[in-house]
Amino acid sequence: MRLPITACAFAILAAPALAQEEQSAPPPPPGCEAPAFRQLDFWIGDWSLSWDKADGSKGRGTNSISREYDGCVIYEEFSSPEMEFEGMSVSTYDRTIESWRQTWVDDKGGYYDLVGGPAEGEDHAFALELARLSEDTPYLRMIWQDVTEDSLTWRWQGKTGPGAEWTDRWVIEYARITP
Repeated sequence: MRLPITACAFAILAAPALAQEEQSAPPPPPGCEAPAFRQLDFWIGDWSLSWDKADGSKGRGTNSISREYDGCVIYEEFSSPEMEFEGMSVSTYDRTIESWRQTWVDDKGGYYDLVGGPAEGEDHAFALELARLSEDTPYLRMIWQDVTEDSLTWRWQGKTGPGAEWTDRWVIEYARITP
């Protein structure tokens, strides 16, 4: 009989403290419905990829891009069996810096931390540049150009320094795979 009375007394005494704790708890983080979270939507879908190889032949691959985690993350799966190369990335809009962030990893040990977003007034629609943590970090970026509903051009570029011109290192033509 004592235990139920003790439990009831605890519940009565703890209720105001719990209510106060709930009131002082930080609000939940905002969702990902803001228009900024849709800026990379043009990339979502299944894509057939092709590029010119050094020997003049065509390289081939696929890329599957989806929206995950309640619409907050763009998830990429890249594959090129002929190159024996696979990789993946996750991208999200970072409200704190008002830019996109992407992390790329692959089966060759590659890792890239990129940041950027829409490229208004440029010759491309969207750009992500390698986060430079030291002076030894190379200048690298990816851009998306000529974006339509069914195709786009993706370019991996580099440059030798802050004032130098960007040059292509790998250019991939995307063609949407229709369901």
